[in-house]
Amino acid sequence: MFNRLRATFPHYFSKHPSHELRELYLSVGVMDFATSAVALFEPIYLYTRGYGIARILLFYAVVYLLYTVLLPVGGRIAARLGFEHAIFVSQFFFIGYYLSLFALPYAPWLIFLSPLIFAIQKSLYWPAYHADFAIFSAREQRGREVSGLLTLNALTTVLGPIFGGLVLNFFGFGALFIIVSILFFVSTIPLLKLQEVYDPKPFTYQSYWKLLWKPSHRRTGVAYWGYGEELIALTLWPILTFIAVSKYSELGALIAISTLITSVVALLIGKIVDRYSQQSTLKVGAYLQAIVWFVRAGMALTPLRLVCLDAAGRTAKNLVVVPQMAMTYEHGMREDPLAIAVFFEQSLAIGKLIMAVLVIILMQFMAWWFAAFIVAGFASFLYGRLTPPSVLDAPMQTVA
Repeated sequence: MFNRLRATFPHYFSKHPSHELRELYLSVGVMDFATSAVALFEPIYLYTRGYGIARILLFYAVVYLLYTVLLPVGGRIAARLGFEHAIFVSQFFFIGYYLSLFALPYAPWLIFLSPLIFAIQKSLYWPAYHADFAIFSAREQRGREVSGLLTLNALTTVLGPIFGGLVLNFFGFGALFIIVSILFFVSTIPLLKLQEVYDPKPFTYQSYWKLLWKPSHRRTGVAYWGYGEELIALTLWPILTFIAVSKYSELGALIAISTLITSVVALLIGKIVDRYSQQSTLKVGAYLQAIVWFVRAGMALTPLRLVCLDAAGRTAKNLVVVPQMAMTYEHGMREDPLAIAVFFEQSLAIGKLIMAVLVIILMQFMAWWFAAFIVAGFASFLYGRLTPPSVLDAPMQTVA
């Protein structure tokens, strides 16, 4: 699929991506299909099980608090075990997480264990994934390689919400969780074909934390706090859209249409990022993202508005993510890919934790959706603070 698309749109995809990067594309494509089939419906599942908005936000606040604490452990495990094997092991915890959600009606106490399982999965998966991408991608075309991944996965995940909605309509959450669990394991097969990547000089637990407070990293860390808006996009926005369109299959189809609209745009963004200013593109995306959130806060949802607002939000997010990740991977290659991956994930986890707590407090005084969308809009401005790697300090020595 990737080769056919690259032949059709040669100026928008990266030229001669490495074998390792192609295998990573395939792995993430399967992973994203599985995730998109269930992620849209995950907060809706909690909502329909009687968990209120504040309780759902508290659930994810605990996830990201634990994630922040466990990330350095995940980084050390990935360094010792190998990046690909860390990703493979993470899938067992992903399956355990969804099994714990499915079992909530029978064992409500699992709501206290689920955040820990999810945090462990994320701690093992994301640092290894980002480090792999930084190592396997080419500096001169990293923007196109990031946007190519976003586009290919968007095309793959167009079917994910439709598939998930149909399975839910006919078979329920149990069947969906089982199918997705199988796909999680399938997604690791391409990576297990690769030569294992290790970090020969892994950071200590304390050294990972020191990166958060390093003076040259503070502005970058605050910029990553902008990902607090993503928490709202992944949790409360789906719940509001479910309230507006209560049939699973229809909701999945609408989100799929939105994804399809934005998928081709990501290709253009990658070419722009490689040719023009990464920071300018990111700032435009940040401002557009903020505007979309403010519009969401003041507009009643209809199916047409849902598609338009969702597509606009995804397009603005692509304008942010493509240059941002290109800069982040370049930062990683200048210092240490795995260490910067942990720093990136810790920073965004802190942003999501702050977001959850702020919205819980503000919803005591105003409608939950209004509070969430307004705060998400202001958080989006933080993306624009990211500093290009060219003005960062010189590469530092890895701390053993």
